[in-house]
Amino acid sequence: MYGRLLQSISKSCTQNELSYLEHLIELRCEINEENYNASAPQIRPTLVFDNWLYLGDVVHASNVTLLKNLRITHILNVSGDDCPLLTDSRLMKEFKIMQIPLDDKVHCDIQQYFDKTNQFLHDAYTNGKHRVLVHCKCGVSRSTAIVLAYLIKHHNQPLEQAYLALASKRPQISPNLGFLLQLRRYELELKQTKAEDMTDS
Repeated sequence: MYGRLLQSISKSCTQNELSYLEHLIELRCEINEENYNASAPQIRPTLVFDNWLYLGDVVHASNVTLLKNLRITHILNVSGDDCPLLTDSRLMKEFKIMQIPLDDKVHCDIQQYFDKTNQFLHDAYTNGKHRVLVHCKCGVSRSTAIVLAYLIKHHNQPLEQAYLALASKRPQISPNLGFLLQLRRYELELKQTKAEDMTDS
């Protein structure tokens, strides 16, 4: 399965990028083997970082009682036509919501939103009292990519480390290969910018 998917994006990436994706997939498959019930539905979203950042699905995001019990204050919704944007009046009143319109397809440009979503998440983090739920339809691909971008940018976690740590907490995560490729390029761009800043100083 993964072989066909890798082949489908091979024309849009370098050999080094392709090798890196293959490496990530191999490590990811090992985690899947250790978590045979990875596809089992979860009643609650997954706490993925410290005590404030949750990753979940549209069912979690629509359950106001659950959100209040978890003391969620912010919701970041990453979805397209497959998952209606949050327009419930109670949700809009109770929570600070960011909407990112995006389909879960390998050709979709998710990186264009990283600055915006990173700022939303980091503002909540630095406040010290806010809690955020990041979700898409299933809490598997789009929302995972957004969380990974944040961990890479603001917590200096390498993509591989962040991805495997997230998968150990929420085994069903599986960003599409187009998103993983963009995350890898984002990681390298940040490294290059940091190196240039150090050289200039």
